Amino acid sequence: MNTEKKRAGDMFGGHAKLYAQARPTYPQEIYTYITGLCESTNAVWDCATGTGQAALPLAEIFTKVCATDINEKQITTAEVRENIVYTVCSAEKTEFSENSFDLITVAQALHWFDFENFWTEVDRVLKPNGVFAAWGYDWTKIDFDVDFQIERNLFDILENYWNPKAKILWGGYKAGNVNFPYELIETPKFTIDLHWNLDQLFQYFLSWSATQAYIKDKGIDLIENAKQQVQQVWGNPEETKLIQWPIHMLVGIKK
Repeated sequence: MNTEKKRAGDMFGGHAKLYAQARPTYPQEIYTYITGLCESTNAVWDCATGTGQAALPLAEIFTKVCATDINEKQITTAEVRENIVYTVCSAEKTEFSENSFDLITVAQALHWFDFENFWTEVDRVLKPNGVFAAWGYDWTKIDFDVDFQIERNLFDILENYWNPKAKILWGGYKAGNVNFPYELIETPKFTIDLHWNLDQLFQYFLSWSATQAYIKDKGIDLIENAKQQVQQVWGNPEETKLIQWPIHMLVGIKK
């Protein structure tokens, strides 16, 4: 494994349980939409599955789910289902047979890949007329005052701690930025809508790779300071607020 791939694999492994507990789940409407594009629902490859967040709902629809991730700690944290096969491997090279899958999904991870080799692998294992769907969510949106304090006390401080590849997602995946090989399908607008209290929100911020990198570098937990500042405009920390994440999608069919 080369250094870049090892670094990507290590990025979330150190806090796999936190990642599984703190990350928001994707709306069911996404799975309804993408499976509606598929000719059949026999087999799906959920690539970079992490802790199986997308694999689990896909297992309710597809006969077989092959879920892979380069990070073993993430895989071992994933919830087991009879029709999900978890495998540790890279996105760019698998042992799957040619033309195996009706659907290939990538949730919150496409920006980390070696695009040239990944698309070659996708085209090899995706069936003719098979569907490819990648999606990811952007920054949280709550209300003006809370958003301002989060940006000032967290986002701005972490700016230099994000891997440059993460920036490919911000503002939406662009076909040209990821060398997308298929004709794009225009997709509906989706958002993640959850009601969280202040602790839940900051557990999510703590799960960010940039937050973990900052803490490792500075030895300072900036989360607690940011939380105190945000609480001044949030009010009662036990009170829940609507947290929204805009979702960006990239969908195409292998003709």
